[in-house]
Amino acid sequence: MKLKKYFTTVIDTVAKSPVESGLSLIFFIISQYLILYKEAIKRIDELTNRGAIEATPYYNELTCVLSYFFVAIAISYSLKIIFGKSRRIIYYLSILTPMALAAIFILLLPEYEMSHEPYLITIGCSLLLMYAAKNLIDNRAFALNAIRITINLVTSGFLALLTCGIAISIVYSICHIVNVGMASYVYTIILYISLFIVYPLLFLILEQKSDKEIMLSGKTESILFNYILTPSIVIYGIILYIYFAKVIILWELPKGVISTTAIIFIAGGVFVSACRTVLHKRILDWVFNYFTYISIPALVLLWVSAIHRIAEYGFTDSRIYLLLTIITLTLWMVAILSKRFGRFQYLAQFTIITFMLFTLVPIKVGAERSVVEVEMPRVIHLYNESFKSLDIEAYKIMESASGNYKTKIANDYVFITDLDDNEIIKIHCDELLDSIFINAGMDSYKTMNPDSIDNNRNIPLIYSDDEHMLIFTLLYFQTFKGKFAVHDVSLDYMLCK
Repeated sequence: MKLKKYFTTVIDTVAKSPVESGLSLIFFIISQYLILYKEAIKRIDELTNRGAIEATPYYNELTCVLSYFFVAIAISYSLKIIFGKSRRIIYYLSILTPMALAAIFILLLPEYEMSHEPYLITIGCSLLLMYAAKNLIDNRAFALNAIRITINLVTSGFLALLTCGIAISIVYSICHIVNVGMASYVYTIILYISLFIVYPLLFLILEQKSDKEIMLSGKTESILFNYILTPSIVIYGIILYIYFAKVIILWELPKGVISTTAIIFIAGGVFVSACRTVLHKRILDWVFNYFTYISIPALVLLWVSAIHRIAEYGFTDSRIYLLLTIITLTLWMVAILSKRFGRFQYLAQFTIITFMLFTLVPIKVGAERSVVEVEMPRVIHLYNESFKSLDIEAYKIMESASGNYKTKIANDYVFITDLDDNEIIKIHCDELLDSIFINAGMDSYKTMNPDSIDNNRNIPLIYSDDEHMLIFTLLYFQTFKGKFAVHDVSLDYMLCK
């Protein structure tokens, strides 16, 4: 009887959320294509040196598509709520999200490398979109809705992982009992079933059941918010106040790493403040009643740290997102002081629009060059002291190796190629090591005692010739029978005249 009830619940959930169910199936099919096709290619391509992943058509692009599964589900879920039954066609069109993502990564962004800042921002904005979909102006109603969605996401994720673990254990036990081997990709398939099928289905079921039932009056919620999250925010605040006092007393500039702590403190404080509005029993109310004022030192640390690093080294993608985050958090703090503008719904909408405008700007139109130009002062600052004999400013063009170039070592040569394996620079390992040691103001490696090389490995790794300057983050070399041998290199920047 219970099994029939569960089956009916699943059918009802799929009927009420057809697009989310369809998206789950599409993403699962894509994952199976990548797994099974890669396994087939491995067997066919063993005699080549390219490797199975490089031989798989659109492997990297489709992997990027898979990583945006949560974004696709969040968009579909939100459109269903926003447009309801009046403009249902917009909700149904969201089934095309995987195809749109595939077109973007294959046609517009080939050889795209995932960058964690835009990706995390997109995930965060997708979550905010789910919170804001119901357009709840009342702060208490908004907080209640956000908490319900968060709890359902976490609960369904935990249950999906538990289901995956149980299924893998059963399959492993059966294989062990009957003494048969099982390919490793079978376990990956089980994991993907849990991720792309079970997880969204459980979330949608929980959403249907808990839409009007959640009340944060139980012991679990009280312990979570009053005795775990609230003390954590207070401890973060104490750490920041101690560091702020140190900065004032010693009159030193704050370090860049403090930005992460300050952002967690402010964003976490806003989240906990919102959640506490629906709790029946609360502790340390005075902290969160005056949280806007308490967070001022953290905001000061953020602003000073960001402005100093930008003025010293210029803009990078990470610093642009950091500055955007600081501006957003500052506006949040100011808006919360106002009864008219301090609505979580408005703040969520503002955050989504602001971050998406900066994240979705076409990155292929001049963006790389702008970052290249502003990074040059940083390189001059970092390396000019060590390389006073080199005219770094003579190099007019600078490009990051990430996403642009590849390096490999073969037959005592280091090759710098583009992403299509077209050779750009070919350097003999002896020439590379010689240039690095001489540029560092040291003797040529050929005149050095091989046994003393360990004492000189912390030198800056820069190679230069008449046309190029190469800046490496890693150059691993060893001595063998009195000779130096390069085993691995990692290119950071290429400068051209």
